[in-house]
Formats: sequence, structure tokens, C-alpha cells
Amino acid sequence: MKNIDLAFAYFEHVMGRPLNDVQPRPLSGSEVAHILWGMNEIFSPRLERIRTVKYESRFESDADIAIELFVEEPVPNTWESLSAGTWRVLLERHQQFMQVALANDLVGHIVTHIPAGLPDSELLPGLMLLLLHSMKLPFQVEDRSLLELSSGGPPVSLRPH
Repeated sequence: MKNIDLAFAYFEHVMGRPLNDVQPRPLSGSEVAHILWGMNEIFSPRLERIRTVKYESRFESDADIAIELFVEEPVPNTWESLSAGTWRVLLERHQQFMQVALANDLVGHIVTHIPAGLPDSELLPGLMLLLLHSMKLPFQVEDRSLLELSSGGPPVSLRPH
């Protein structure tokens, strides 16, 4: 099943009604970055090990399964037994989509839409399905060996006011 179909099914399940009956809510790049920032808590304890692993595309389907598992049980321990290669794919997708979100924020573009009224607790799992599941990387894979994740909050909007 494609990521959009999975995300829509998830949103309908959470909302308890068809998406046609729910108003869409646009999300800016800064809003998406703010929501995805929550993944840093999951990566941080393992970052020393993950960033030493080479990206291998053969772990992409495992990363999709990991996202589906996280959606079912959205707690960091859900990914406790993932392979290092799967962790690396998830980290690369996360980092690249954060770049995409912040670049879109700079120019004032809407990144995506979610159902209006979606509970806050469902935002991260929903966006992971919608944006990171089956993600085709927009940029070349980067060496993440020197990556540091900020312990602070997500970046504020980059758009001039």
C-alpha cells in the first residue's frame, strides 16, 4: 500500500469518519519541522551508533515497516530491535525531510495538509506515514558521522516577517 493510502486510512481511523467529511488543515514548513522534531528524542540515545552506519537502500522497506510499527505504538521503544541499517535509513529520511520542510518555510510554501482537528498525539505518527514512509530521498545521501542533534526545541520560522 502506498504511503498516501496508509496515511489517509490512518487519518480516517483516528478521526472516526471519512476524510471527505473533514476540513483539511495546511501545514507550513515550520509546522512540519516542529512536529518531526519529536523524532530527535528517538534518535538521540542511539545517534553515536547510527551515524557510523553507511546508508544502504536494501533497508528502505524495513524502514517503512518500522514506521508502520511506530504508528501502531508511537513510543521510542517500538524501534528497540531495529537493525542498524534500518535506523540509518530512518535518520536520513528524517534529516532530508527536515531540510525540505525548512526550505519550503523560507519561501512560504505549504508542505502538506492534515485533517483539521487531528489530535496532537497523532500528528507525528500521521506525518511519518504521509511524508517519511516510502520516501524517495530528494538529495544525495550525506555522511552523517559528524551529525549532532540539537537538544533544544525546533527551529523557529525562517520566513522574514
